[in-house]
Amino acid sequence: METIGVETVYPHQLELVQTASETVSVRGHLLSLLDELSAEKVAEVRDFAEFLQQKQTRLV
Repeated sequence: METIGVETVYPHQLELVQTASETVSVRGHLLSLLDELSAEKVAEVRDFAEFLQQKQTRLV
């Protein structure tokens, strides 16, 4: 049998050492945003990404 200790921590006792944007890649952040969108909005994002891909291809 193990005992689990619980300690109360207050907000003023916490120190942010790295922001979320520094720990999550842009792609990871985008994926998490997509999970929150409706299917219709995801399709809009897909269309925009395809537009950007075509634009990049023309510039190269």
